[in-house]
Amino acid sequence: FLDWSKVPKGTKILQYEEAKAKAKVIFDALNTYFIDDEDIVVGVLVSLPSQLQVSQVANAFYYNNNFRDLLTYLKNGNKTFDAWTGGLSSDKFNRIIASVARKPRY
Repeated sequence: FLDWSKVPKGTKILQYEEAKAKAKVIFDALNTYFIDDEDIVVGVLVSLPSQLQVSQVANAFYYNNNFRDLLTYLKNGNKTFDAWTGGLSSDKFNRIIASVARKPRY
């Protein structure tokens, strides 16, 4: 869990509803019958300015999608909905991981 007392004053954080909305965009982009929209997922996560905000979106995703882990969902898609949906390509997944690793913590 995040120790909020260690978060620097003035750090930009997402309101819960904003994090929830971004999590829904990610879920919906990979929750399709035929063609997942990987670029939307990449765009949402790469556009966040800090690891803290990525974490907030991942947390909102978890609590609003039947306790699904965001990384697992990105890798596998929504197998309970569509057996052919396989999540992100390895290239897109690795691009997100690399982008988040380069972001400042806060």
